[in-house]
Amino acid sequence: MPEPSMPEPPMPPAAEQRPDRPRPAPPSVLIIAYAFPPSGGAGVQRLGKLAKYLPMHGIEPQALTASNPSVPVTDSTLTDDLP
Repeated sequence: MPEPSMPEPPMPPAAEQRPDRPRPAPPSVLIIAYAFPPSGGAGVQRLGKLAKYLPMHGIEPQALTASNPSVPVTDSTLTDDLP
């Protein structure tokens, strides 16, 4: 004799948006680097792409860098990828 099937429990109600409450600020990350775009070089590429793709995951990137780094190469096209 088959066992009687149990009914599935009801789904909890969806969370409601409350218009009287402010939305929380998105998380942010501070990138600290000596060289950051538009400075050129291999290490700059990695940090530039990190800053480019973080917003796709809901994280706001902020950069702290030297105002005049002694990097021999400058590539202004690297700033096109930055948010």
